[in-house]
Amino acid sequence: MALDWESAAKDKRSGVLTTERARGYLNSLLASTGQSLLDAVSVKQFAELWLAGKKNERSSGTHDRYEHTVNSFVEHLGKGAAMPLSGVTALHIDSFKGSRLKVGLAPQSVNLQLKILRAFFAAGHRKGLTERNPAAAVEFLDAGVAVREPFTSPEIHAILREARGMEWETSTLFGYYCGMRLGDACQRSWDEIDLAAGTVSWSPEKTKRKNKRMVLPLAPLLLARLLALAGNDDPKGLITPTLAKGKPSGRSGLSQQFGRLMVKAGVHSEIHAAKSEGQGRARTAKSFHSLRHALNTHLMQAGVDEAVRVQVSGHSDVRTNRKYSHVQVDSFRDAFSKLPGGEV
Repeated sequence: MALDWESAAKDKRSGVLTTERARGYLNSLLASTGQSLLDAVSVKQFAELWLAGKKNERSSGTHDRYEHTVNSFVEHLGKGAAMPLSGVTALHIDSFKGSRLKVGLAPQSVNLQLKILRAFFAAGHRKGLTERNPAAAVEFLDAGVAVREPFTSPEIHAILREARGMEWETSTLFGYYCGMRLGDACQRSWDEIDLAAGTVSWSPEKTKRKNKRMVLPLAPLLLARLLALAGNDDPKGLITPTLAKGKPSGRSGLSQQFGRLMVKAGVHSEIHAAKSEGQGRARTAKSFHSLRHALNTHLMQAGVDEAVRVQVSGHSDVRTNRKYSHVQVDSFRDAFSKLPGGEV
């Protein structure tokens, strides 16, 4: 032990006492006292353990995001993924952040990945595998305000006309009248529908771990569509079985399919292209999620109480719901017309 410390002191005087060398000396000391080594768990090993633990704690969508981020970080480290978790510094995280921007990810998406890495290293710190959380030292990007525009009523009608007779007609109606997210709208089954009572009952995937169940009345158009589809189907069968097989994201995923449906319906949206061909993805101001925004906005315009809108959307609080309630141009025009000389 004394010889080890003497060697460490010589390395310090010579300016060659790196983190790895210091860790080696400390491991030697710990081993002599029967304690665990600092490098007992590598980044890759802890990533596998952490993700396995999260699989049962989070919804499948959330776990997929965690898995994609952590595995991308491990891949970014390359051979460095074999280093002990305690060897990761803020510089490694910062390098990863820069790589995410280079492949075309939006600042909001990069910040989400940084949050996931903070949670990842916080777990390592709680287990005594690291002295600090290196991700906490990396600043978030200035992402501005993410804007998702709601569909107007004419746009929704245009999409429904184009989707008439298709599974997309049903899923679009679920998206607008029930505020369902894309994955939820394509995964509904007949045993969740009570045609006699005119209700639908389901557990949103995003809040499934909270055992949160939604029960909403079926709007006339949605009820009529379901009545037209009802027949000799399996009582527990999927209402849109083909769409249920698809994945929400990806170049051939459900979101892309719906985007093509929008184009056919003549519904255009501002497009922010990827930084370079084959890298990142194009982002639009309108997507399937705009149906949720449209529901909240139209309910607001109809004078529906905010507390009711929160419950309909399944949001946890009023603050979140307000992001989904947009004041559209027609509302401004109607308000301005009430001012003296304000006819528009």
